[in-house]
Amino acid sequence: TPRMLIPVAFVGIFYKSVMGKFRPAARDLKRCESKTRSPIYTHFGEALRGAETIRSFPNSSYLWSSNLRHLIDTNLSVFYSVKAMDRWLSIRLETLGNTVVLLAAF
Repeated sequence: TPRMLIPVAFVGIFYKSVMGKFRPAARDLKRCESKTRSPIYTHFGEALRGAETIRSFPNSSYLWSSNLRHLIDTNLSVFYSVKAMDRWLSIRLETLGNTVVLLAAF
């Protein structure tokens, strides 16, 4: 109906502004997440190739696991930020959808 054009236009403008904020941030955080994930794969691959050497030194398994734990913790902190940002977007889009439903009810 013609009465819905004005509220839908406002919702569209708000949607465009939300997506304008989300896209660059999502791109940067996903890039950071993949940059912190890459050393984990490299570390694990190096450990597979040098398993005999790692076993031959005392305390090497402790050092290897502590280094891996640090790499995983760094990756998870960025991963949680990505998930929080996804949740931020989800809440905004659900609010927009609920607003459209509310306006259609009147």
